[in-house]
Amino acid sequence: SEEERQSLLAKSQYNFARLSLGNQGSEKNTAERNYEKAAALIGEWLEAGIFEREEKPAFYVYREDYELEGQKISRTGFFCLLRLEKFENGNVLPHEKTLPKPKADRLNLLEATKCDLEPIWLLFEERGWEASKVLESAAQESPEIDFVDEGKRRHRLWALKEESAVKQLQESMRCSRMFIADGHHRYETAMNFSEKEKTPESKYKMVYALSTKSPGLKILPTHRGIIKACPNFIERLSELFRIEEVSEQEMLKAVGIAGKTAFGLLFQGKFRILRPKPEAAALLQEKPAVLRELPTFALDSLVFQKALGTGLDNIAFEKSRERLVQRVKAGELEAAFFVQPTSISQFEQVSIQGQVMPQKSTFFYPKPLSGLVFYKLYG
Repeated sequence: SEEERQSLLAKSQYNFARLSLGNQGSEKNTAERNYEKAAALIGEWLEAGIFEREEKPAFYVYREDYELEGQKISRTGFFCLLRLEKFENGNVLPHEKTLPKPKADRLNLLEATKCDLEPIWLLFEERGWEASKVLESAAQESPEIDFVDEGKRRHRLWALKEESAVKQLQESMRCSRMFIADGHHRYETAMNFSEKEKTPESKYKMVYALSTKSPGLKILPTHRGIIKACPNFIERLSELFRIEEVSEQEMLKAVGIAGKTAFGLLFQGKFRILRPKPEAAALLQEKPAVLRELPTFALDSLVFQKALGTGLDNIAFEKSRERLVQRVKAGELEAAFFVQPTSISQFEQVSIQGQVMPQKSTFFYPKPLSGLVFYKLYG
């Protein structure tokens, strides 16, 4: 949000947001000046020693320690360059469609700075545990960067330069399928830039790579709010769903049962559970099985499209369940739907089968921190 951007900019004159999020002007000339300013700042910060250039090629092992719902979790991945290739090749797999506007903004910034500032987040299929063993071995050394952020997440970074370890990690990744967890716009931007630039350096994209086997890999749900409820709201839902009034805790328990399609609902001060009737399931029979089993697909298809006939302009997305409840109680929204998270297996199968998920189906948590490393293409 704009408020979050301003907060980051206020923290330091060297905050990375001045490069990656500084181009917020609505006028064309203002935006162009901001792209140019980002390019100038990179040069100034390199000269001043704010950025330190790595002389020898390296992988960067990155470990995050964080807490989620009272559980302490550790996650270890790495930053590297990935050779770009088209989705049709089947080695790098997307799971959502992209929009033109974000791609144009990122392309303009890349063309102005000639720097890859933000990694995309890739998940890779790990056969055996070879990659994880290399990363774990590297993490036994003293980190080059080690700090705790305001959200109490600990970040550690190691530069992996030893040739045998580098080669072992490369070999372990050679036949792995890659899934884009976050960064579809940035990947397609890099492809467009590479086609225009036609240089060896532009054929690569900086990525944060994490094994699908990582115990620290978490997908959280993004819940939905209804801005304006239609007349006969409950009656229309009851045509396709069995509806039961329950307590908030009972609703959360029902929604949390994996493999059982159930949605939570808050409307007019009451919590409810929605379970599909047989006739609702019949409406999805012609759809691919991998989509029928996806919580957000069933919510979009059965609730929003069939029962309520509402579009995206009447839907608000909210990651925080507590915040969504507050927005309904405050009258900002008239109803809230609570959805199960997408599983790792569902995410993989949708990508492998070339299907597209509804908007905001995956919230991979937490996102890797920006500004730890970046890729300067030339010089």
